[in-house]
Amino acid sequence: MSTLLFLVVIGGVYAYGKYIRKDKYRVMMADPITGQRKWLSHVDGVSNRFEYTVAQNSAMIFSNGETAEHYAKIIPSNITTVIEIKKLGGWKKLDGQGL
Repeated sequence: MSTLLFLVVIGGVYAYGKYIRKDKYRVMMADPITGQRKWLSHVDGVSNRFEYTVAQNSAMIFSNGETAEHYAKIIPSNITTVIEIKKLGGWKKLDGQGL
C-alpha cells in the first residue's frame, strides 16, 4: 500500500512539473572583462535603454521563452547573454537547443 501511495505522489509531482506549472525565463549577462553576472531588470523602448541588476530576485521575468530570446538578441553584442529557465530544481541555463 505504501509503495502505491509513493508512486501516486511521484506521478503527481511529475504531472505538475510537466503539464501544469509554466516555465519562467530571464536574461543573464556576463561582463566580458570582469566576469560579473547581471540580470536584465528594465527595458525602456522609447530611449532604447536597458537597466541591469546584480540582485537575482529583481530580474525581469518572462513567461514566454521567445520574448526572453528577443530581448537577449537586442542587448549590445559586446555583452555575453544567457537565457535562464526556471524548472522544478531552480534556475538553469538554457542549453541552446531551442525553446
